[in-house]
Amino acid sequence: MARPILEQLLLVAGWARPFEAELVGALDDPDGRPLGTADFLAARRDATRYRRLQGSKVWQTWAADVVVLSRSLDPASATARVLADLTRADLSDLDLKETIDFAGFLIPSGLSLERSRLASDAWLNQADVLGPVDCRGTTIHGALYLEGSRVTGRITLDDAEIDRNLEARNLVARSGCSMARARVSGDAWMRGAHFGGAVQFGGSEFGGDAGLGECTYDSDSDFSGMIVKGSAGFEKSRFRGRADFSHAAFEGQAWFVDCQFESESNFDRARFAHPPKFSGAQFAQATSPVMRQIAELEQTLRRQS
Repeated sequence: MARPILEQLLLVAGWARPFEAELVGALDDPDGRPLGTADFLAARRDATRYRRLQGSKVWQTWAADVVVLSRSLDPASATARVLADLTRADLSDLDLKETIDFAGFLIPSGLSLERSRLASDAWLNQADVLGPVDCRGTTIHGALYLEGSRVTGRITLDDAEIDRNLEARNLVARSGCSMARARVSGDAWMRGAHFGGAVQFGGSEFGGDAGLGECTYDSDSDFSGMIVKGSAGFEKSRFRGRADFSHAAFEGQAWFVDCQFESESNFDRARFAHPPKFSGAQFAQATSPVMRQIAELEQTLRRQS
């Protein structure tokens, strides 16, 4: 490992100089194991908080420097991997009293809020995130804003709890999104979002409305077992991969008007408190089992009324 490479990395992550031996080992590691000693992770969290508190100008200048360095590297190289480990915005495993505000920011290597507890809203709207957003097990005593954000890595909100709304209209999630077993006490507004990778909402629960209309799902989408206590709108959405709504429960009105299901779709044992709206929806199957499922649902609802 050449010394100049290490110095390049430390120019954008000076806080890591005490961990030079660990960095050298990671650069020479053929297995690509991430940097992860407790002291290293604690120092990275401290560096993230300090840099953010210095203001947007300092952050944006640093982020641009990271992107320039990243573009000079082979994406598959150990150096690129170590750079991402060094420059990931890490706010995981913390009790955060301050407002988390990255609205409009460039976040060069992803953001982790994993298992943290936020006292108020988290603002990530209009952000450019060049990596994943990890909110697994995160508790937000407020709302989460992702409106208009562009995220290249996977967005993960598995087991997260959001006390107010999820606001993510026109989100671009190029690697997809997972909200397995997540709980949103208020509304979830993701209208116009584009999911470039698989979507996993299985077992999620929404206390208010779920606005998922006019979305594009490029890969498989799993809504099995989700619960929506308010209205659910999927109207004019395009499902290019498999769409699974089996065992989902819709306690308000559910709208699938003008949806395009270009692959297999499944509504087996989905529960609707009101007759769902499927007018204009298009299904891929020539003899569609979905239409049979919808007919069975409508007969059940008529018997109950």
